[in-house]
Amino acid sequence: PGGGFTVQVSAGRRSHPEATEPGDQTRQTASIEYARARPGGFLAAALILGRNRLAEGPENGNGLEATWKFRERHILYGRAESVDRDRYELLNRTQRPGTVPPDRTIVRAFTAGYVRTLPLLEEAETGLGAGVTLYRFDSDLDSVYGSGPISFQVFLRFGLGAHGGMDHALMHN
Repeated sequence: PGGGFTVQVSAGRRSHPEATEPGDQTRQTASIEYARARPGGFLAAALILGRNRLAEGPENGNGLEATWKFRERHILYGRAESVDRDRYELLNRTQRPGTVPPDRTIVRAFTAGYVRTLPLLEEAETGLGAGVTLYRFDSDLDSVYGSGPISFQVFLRFGLGAHGGMDHALMHN
């Protein structure tokens, strides 16, 4: 649509796509993305929707994510996800047998983080980052995963290729 927006819609029929899960499925996806260069960085966001249509019913996965690079070296990012999962597989940590009927539940995750770009290598954009993810799901899964689990990530990022990565693409379009 212009103005930094990109839209995508697709669907496809897949014959026996999973070795451990017999049957065909139809996959549908749609997304809308926004990207815009800003002084000292960029702003990018995406809404992503996906659905697998299986014999036993639909399985959805949706996400919203954003990244903001500012003052040349600082990056904030966030992501919210909602996915359908099989309750048996989550509770038992194993594939659901064909004799057990499917029972879907929704798992949600919310992530926020920060990356500080560091000039470690001239040929790559590098950064040191940290993030936190909060998970939400039905209380019957608490016995396996705990109530309100949280994960923390600390990482070193290397972006190889054209220096600046996303910045370069946005600045010259």
